[in-house]
Amino acid sequence: MAKSKSLLIHLGILVLLCAAAIALATWRGGLWPFELRYSVLVAGAGLVLLVHGWGLVWLAPVVLAALVRPLSARIALWPLGVLGFVALHWAFGPGRGFAPLNALTFFGGVILYLAPVALALVVGSAVGTVARKTS
Repeated sequence: MAKSKSLLIHLGILVLLCAAAIALATWRGGLWPFELRYSVLVAGAGLVLLVHGWGLVWLAPVVLAALVRPLSARIALWPLGVLGFVALHWAFGPGRGFAPLNALTFFGGVILYLAPVALALVVGSAVGTVARKTS
């Protein structure tokens, strides 16, 4: 597949993931009645707070996705990344200003990290696509 086509697919997936993050923020945050600008603001602020709270830890899924070659392996990184961030949240989250996991529940923690980890993995996959030589 040509790099440009692959990057367009990555861009489309990023747009869909952002839409899913907005939908999750609306649903989980009880932002009813639905108002798109406010939902985008809440979802964006949540993503920024997670990235700011964990700092350079977010580079791990980006780098892993850039280095892993087969698509199936990159897809397998998603549940592992989500569980890894939930474990980090459980161990170090309250010390970094996040709510304790027992207040969120395990399911709530999984929901919290679904979209951000997927976004990091897709960005890493796009970086890997750009960095690889054409076959």
